[in-house]
Amino acid sequence: GLFYQLRCRSMAPTPAPPFTPPVPHRATRRYRITRVEVAANILIVVLTLLTVYYAWPLILDFWSEAIRFWFARVQVEGALVELVNTHLPWVGASVAISAKDTLPTMWQWWGTLVMTAGVYSLTYFVSREHLPLIYLLRTLVFMQATALVYFDFWPARLLIPLAKFGSDMVQMVGTILFIVPVLYGCTLYIFRMSWWRKPFTAAATLLYLVLCLPPHLSLLILIMQKGSILLLPMVYFVFMLLPYIMVVIAIYGYSLSGTKADINALTN
Repeated sequence: GLFYQLRCRSMAPTPAPPFTPPVPHRATRRYRITRVEVAANILIVVLTLLTVYYAWPLILDFWSEAIRFWFARVQVEGALVELVNTHLPWVGASVAISAKDTLPTMWQWWGTLVMTAGVYSLTYFVSREHLPLIYLLRTLVFMQATALVYFDFWPARLLIPLAKFGSDMVQMVGTILFIVPVLYGCTLYIFRMSWWRKPFTAAATLLYLVLCLPPHLSLLILIMQKGSILLLPMVYFVFMLLPYIMVVIAIYGYSLSGTKADINALTN
């Protein structure tokens, strides 16, 4: 009997300790990075910025020619594109863009009003589980409603004509070209990855920004000419820079997902 009891005790599982420290969340962990890695990351950022800086006149020349091509391709009315200078994007407009401003007709105004009211009504049929979507739709409805009121009382007073819209878009995307290398240097480059992945990610992002601007700008201006300047607030705040920001985040996430994390480098 005693031998059987001792055998059963030896086979019993070891009791867990009374307190097990929780595993720290990855957001609170610290990532060790050597001085050599910091120096290499700074070097990549500096070289990328210098490349963009010296290629900036060529980029402006490409944009002016490509925008002129796409304006003719989609038949933008009153189109005129001219390269006026090669200033850096935050200094001033470098590409002068002109396009005919189309004021909304009575049918366009009332049609937009009905669609805006319809979208607002649909928000009451969306489940409360999708509350962020409801807030987003109502924000867009409020934005479009202000445009309807403005063009009902002051139809001829354009705060942002299509010419300024085009020049502002070129300036903003040009500024993003200089922001992306610094942004990646402060976020993506701190993780260990293949040596070629860092400059490749920056080059892919910059190439997308350079190639996407002309057709994107031409399409937006064409939409506002066909649908009237009444769509300008929605296009300006939703469809002008948001697609570029989303793609930059997507490329960042794709590049980071392909890295092999060094678990031993993560410490509390």
